[in-house]
Amino acid sequence: MKKCGNVMEEPPSGTMPQVPKAEGGRNFKGENMSDDRTKLPDEIFCSSCGAIIKRAAELCPKCGVRNRAGGPAFSADASDKDWLTALLLCIFVGCLGVHRFYLGRTASGVCMILFGWLTLGIWWLIDVIMVACGNFKDAEGKPVMRRF
Repeated sequence: MKKCGNVMEEPPSGTMPQVPKAEGGRNFKGENMSDDRTKLPDEIFCSSCGAIIKRAAELCPKCGVRNRAGGPAFSADASDKDWLTALLLCIFVGCLGVHRFYLGRTASGVCMILFGWLTLGIWWLIDVIMVACGNFKDAEGKPVMRRF
């Protein structure tokens, strides 16, 4: 926009005033000015519009589509152990703590063998519910979750 005396002239139609660019393809307001930048390790492409978005983002800011990688069910820090195997072991031989051995929790597995009978099956029932809901953690503290 040009200033002529006290009157501001609008730019010709079809042209937009350019905002100066800062480093990394972003303007001084922090907005992305180019879509041709490379994605960072903590970023993914939107499955709908292809925009680069943060991995932790629940929704794409450009198109509003829910991000598949966001949320705990798709978390990168989920356990490598199979959820179904852990659940079946827990249901059928869980009273002996076999599911805990499978998930690397050997100390609590030994405790379950020695003292689990004192709880009259309550410990086993709680473990079945926790594994089924995806709240049970392996030896590294990562949740054992169902993979969709």
